[in-house]
Amino acid sequence: MPELAYSRGDRRTYFIGVLTQVVVGIAKTLGKPLAVEDLDFGKDRLDTNKKFNRTAANFPYWKIIEAVIRKAFKEGVGVKPVWLAHMPAAFWAGRSSPAF
Repeated sequence: MPELAYSRGDRRTYFIGVLTQVVVGIAKTLGKPLAVEDLDFGKDRLDTNKKFNRTAANFPYWKIIEAVIRKAFKEGVGVKPVWLAHMPAAFWAGRSSPAF
């Protein structure tokens, strides 16, 4: 959803709420917990190119995580933190490195 990266304040919050409702609803229907990956958008990564810098700086990662955890708790859906090292080997098979 490209609007999430380029929209402002209230519109971005609205999109986060809608997407959170859909994701948690699907997880509740399937009876599965949600896996949340810890992403790093630190200052040391903001030197690759202009477009990535703008997208990464404006990406509301913690606002999304907070909304997902809050909605999942209300709906009774589990949320588990997942680190990149624990991703299934079958997913990374045939790739030299993860696509960042």
